[in-house]
Amino acid sequence: MKKDGRLFEEPGNLLKQELRDPANYNSIIAAIANGASRTNDIVTASGIAITSLKTYLDNLIELEIIRRTLPITDVGKKSKKSVCRIADGMFRFWYRFIPPRLTLIERRMTQVAWQGIQPQINHFLGPAFEKLAQDYLWQHYDEQTPFTQLGNWWGTDARTHQQVELDIMGYSADDHNFAIFGECKWRNEPVVSRY
Repeated sequence: MKKDGRLFEEPGNLLKQELRDPANYNSIIAAIANGASRTNDIVTASGIAITSLKTYLDNLIELEIIRRTLPITDVGKKSKKSVCRIADGMFRFWYRFIPPRLTLIERRMTQVAWQGIQPQINHFLGPAFEKLAQDYLWQHYDEQTPFTQLGNWWGTDARTHQQVELDIMGYSADDHNFAIFGECKWRNEPVVSRY
């Protein structure tokens, strides 16, 4: 993590090359990186007018920097549950951790900058681990687990009326008696295979 490092300026350079008005795109990506995922939250955090936001988001989606995600049971349906997430890992890391530590990095105080990042890194890696677990299930697909849809799910628990989220939910569009549910927990420690 050095100011003259190969990837340090990459996110900004890409936005300047591909898009006009990079300052507004920076604000939107930063808002999403720091937890704003729904349209109203992004508007509030970024200061971008709601009338302009859709165009900016569409451009970022086209560049595969962000993606709109739906609960897996809502894919292909009209739904108001979509959220925006940063799709590109480099952008996700840069916008989450670098701006608040930019002065430290510019002053070559990278150890101090890293000390602020390190305690948050396991939490940061959680969503990437969820995606890795989903990819693993697709790669090990067999007739015993005949899912046709696999992804995340979130919504309101009908019993408790509280928001819940499942890291993995898979189901078969053909067999309504089959589903997979799972939670993924990233830990920075070795894992022993149980197979």
